Amino acid sequence: MEQYRFVAIIFLVYLGLFFSSEAAYASVCTPMLQYNGTANDSTSVIQACIDNEPAGGFVKLPAGTYLVNALNGLKLKSNVDFCLGKDTVLRAIPNNSTHYAIVKAWGVQNVLFDGGTVEGERDQHTISDAGHPGEWGMGIDIRESSMVRISNVTIRNAWGDGIYIGRTLGVNGTNKNIVIENVVCDNNRRQGISLITGENVLIENSILENTHGTPPQFGIDLQPDDTSLEMLKNIVIRNLTTINNTGGGILRYNPPDNYFISIAKYTSIGEAHPINNFFLGDNVAKGIIIYEGKEYKHNCDSDCFFPACNMDWVCDAGEDATNCPVDCSNTHA
Repeated sequence: MEQYRFVAIIFLVYLGLFFSSEAAYASVCTPMLQYNGTANDSTSVIQACIDNEPAGGFVKLPAGTYLVNALNGLKLKSNVDFCLGKDTVLRAIPNNSTHYAIVKAWGVQNVLFDGGTVEGERDQHTISDAGHPGEWGMGIDIRESSMVRISNVTIRNAWGDGIYIGRTLGVNGTNKNIVIENVVCDNNRRQGISLITGENVLIENSILENTHGTPPQFGIDLQPDDTSLEMLKNIVIRNLTTINNTGGGILRYNPPDNYFISIAKYTSIGEAHPINNFFLGDNVAKGIIIYEGKEYKHNCDSDCFFPACNMDWVCDAGEDATNCPVDCSNTHA
C-alpha cells in the first residue's frame, strides 16, 4: 500500500510545483471587458479578448451576466488564463441541441480558468422534434488537453454534465495534469463531473450536488467509453462532498486495466449509493483503488455500498493492496 500512496504523493507534489506560478494570475487580473446586457450574445466579444491575449497573459471578466452561444462555446487558449469575478456569470443561451459546451478546453496546454459561475439552460432547453433530447450539454468541456486548472467555479443547470473530461470521437488522445479544485457542481442533469480519460488528475475540495434528470445522475462518474483508448491513471480525489445526487456519489463504470484511483476524505450525504462499481459483462479490470476517511450520512441502511460485489481490490488505509479482499459486505465504513 505504501508504494501506491508514495506514487500519489509524488503526483500531487508535481502538480503543486507546476501550477504554483499560476495563482498570481487570478490575484492580479484587471478588468478588460464588461457587458451587462440581458438580451444580446456576448460570445464573439469575449472570444476575441481570449484570442487576442498574448501568451502568458490573462483575461478578466468583471461582475455581470454574459450570454454565451453554447453551440459555439468559449474556447480557451493555450498559455492564457481566463478569470471571472466573484459575481460574474456565463449563461448559456437556450437551445434545442443534444450537444453543447459553454466553456471549452480542447487541445490546449497551460490554462487556468478561475472564478465565477457557468450556468446552463436546462430549465429553458427545448427538445427538437428530430429525436433524442440528448444529454451532452456541458458546462466546462476538457478534451485532449494538459496542464489545465479549473478553480473556484460554480457550474450549475447544465443539460448534461457540470464538467466533462474526455476525448473527441475519432481522436486518440487523453488529458494529462488536470486540476479541479474548489468547484461546486449543482443541479446538473446527467453528472456533476464525468471523467472519461485522464492521467494525473486531481479533484479536490469540491461539492457535487443535486444531479438529476437523466441517468446515471451521479456526483462523479469515472467511466471510460473505450477501454482500449482511454485511461484512469493516477486519479486523486480528496476532500470531496457529494449531496443528494439521484444516482449516487461516485460511480466507477467499466474501468480500463491498470487504473490507479485514490479517494481520501470523502463524504456522501443523502445518497442511496455513495460509491457504486459497475462492470460490463465479465470485464473486471485489474488495478488499485484506495479509500481513506469515508463518511456516509443519511443513506440507506443496507445494500448500498458496492452493491455489484465484483470489485477487484478495495483497500482502506493501512491495508496491503496485494491482500485486501473484495468488499461484498454491503456495510458502511
